[in-house]
Amino acid sequence: MKLDDRAKETFIVIDKQAIHPNSMELRMTGSLNGQGILKFGWSDSSYYRSDTINGDFNIYFERLDWYSDTCFFKFEPLSATNGDLKIECEIFSSRK
Repeated sequence: MKLDDRAKETFIVIDKQAIHPNSMELRMTGSLNGQGILKFGWSDSSYYRSDTINGDFNIYFERLDWYSDTCFFKFEPLSATNGDLKIECEIFSSRK
């Protein structure tokens, strides 16, 4: 996702439609010309984690306990006016 000077709050939803999800592998990488807040969670109103990001960033979670087939992401620019964000998300389940 590219961010530019029109960047406002951005929402991304990843739905893997997993049956009996149990864990998730997540990597969020990119760069910003200022600060922003990146959140992810089970719903668009309940976030599991929030990170303030600035410049080049690489956030990685390996086999994070996760019991939802959906992951909600929210980016809020603080002083950032441009940059890019890449999200790689794999939700694992006991059934396919």
